Amino acid sequence: MSLLFHQHRMWTHHDVAGYSLMSPEECELIASQIPENAGPEFRVLEIGTYNGASAAHVLSKRPRISWLGIDIFRAEPAFATMCFLANRAKHKNLNCFIGSARQWLAWQGPAARADLVIVDGGHSEAECRDDLDVASQVSTTIICHDYGVRCFPGIVKAVDEFPGWRIVERERSAVLLQPEAMP
Repeated sequence: MSLLFHQHRMWTHHDVAGYSLMSPEECELIASQIPENAGPEFRVLEIGTYNGASAAHVLSKRPRISWLGIDIFRAEPAFATMCFLANRAKHKNLNCFIGSARQWLAWQGPAARADLVIVDGGHSEAECRDDLDVASQVSTTIICHDYGVRCFPGIVKAVDEFPGWRIVERERSAVLLQPEAMP
């Protein structure tokens, strides 16, 4: 798989529409949390999917899983939507909910669950804390992106102060979180 590095931490992944703000190593951390033989019953929820490029990259490694991206499409909505639809054309198991994670949770109600949640939505402390709260209600495995990035100090504060959860692994700016009670 050929990869091109761009300025400002943007990557293009071979055969994926748009660019990803997650590095190949961060995408590998995500893929490592998904069993190789996982099927459609394995659900990934990505809060802040943007154009779906990171999702498409991981789906190329785990093609049978179910992936739901959530986004309010604040940045470049036309570009993000166009790329998301192009990635969806290749990966029929890539779906999108337009709105906030809190709105998705209210819409799903008690049926809300995910095997893995990726938090990469709002980058303020309050937004990240809210996304982490939603994530913790539906999964025991969370990956938070942009942890330690200087321009997003609120993410570090939200993650470090999130009650009952701990960082168990880190790859660049992606951290894997699990409940403190888990071994």
